[in-house]
Amino acid sequence: MSKPQPYKLIVTIIVKSKAKLFGFFPIKSVISGEFFEIHFQFENISEETFPGTDFLYSIEWPSVQSVRGSFPIGPLKKNQFHGSPPITTHALCEGFGLIFIKGPLTVKDKQARTRQIEYYSGKRVEDHIDIRSSSASVIAKSWEEVYEFWAMIISATALMIIALEKIFSFLNWLIP
Repeated sequence: MSKPQPYKLIVTIIVKSKAKLFGFFPIKSVISGEFFEIHFQFENISEETFPGTDFLYSIEWPSVQSVRGSFPIGPLKKNQFHGSPPITTHALCEGFGLIFIKGPLTVKDKQARTRQIEYYSGKRVEDHIDIRSSSASVIAKSWEEVYEFWAMIISATALMIIALEKIFSFLNWLIP
């Protein structure tokens, strides 16, 4: 009797910042100490229906703090998608927050056989996700970095305006 084929799931991870500049303007950057959302999307690329299970994940931060969680994935037919509910959490510190898939690695099928689950980031064999390695990351910045960036943009714009004014004054002096 041959070993049953593993279930294959493509996992897509989407991160969205909830931070707002000056409390009004949404920004794309994830900010340390502020909320952000993470969504997981799954696609079954197996030949059979995936029976569903609880999905486990963690986000590990450079400060050695982590966020762990789980949510259910329902049964998925071949090429069917399932999206997780939005998961809102804090960026615990500046730097890279590494997102790990913690499992499960096996699930029981309809015949009560234990089958492996393989996770992929794409449809190619090379896209296999090793759960010992992070599958995605979140880059958390500080508010100071964001303010420095916008200060540089404002300064560069002001410098261009002053330069254009000087050029027009010079041209006006050359051509009376």
